[in-house]
Amino acid sequence: MARLPRLVVPGLAHHMTQRDNGRQATFFEEGDYALYLDLFAEAAARANVEVWAYCLITGRWMIKLSQYLKGNG
Repeated sequence: MARLPRLVVPGLAHHMTQRDNGRQATFFEEGDYALYLDLFAEAAARANVEVWAYCLITGRWMIKLSQYLKGNG
């Protein structure tokens, strides 16, 4: 069954997460973390979202973000 669209309210936070599959690593070395953050920052700017917090762990990541309020981004 298809998932219903999520309600997006500008200025309210969303918690995004991605977990490993079978304890497989997502990030293997320090450069992987840096590259991911650079790519995510570019994508966030294009999508007009503000990153409030993030946590990158070897096998997962968690990010709290929100859409910019009109006039703020």
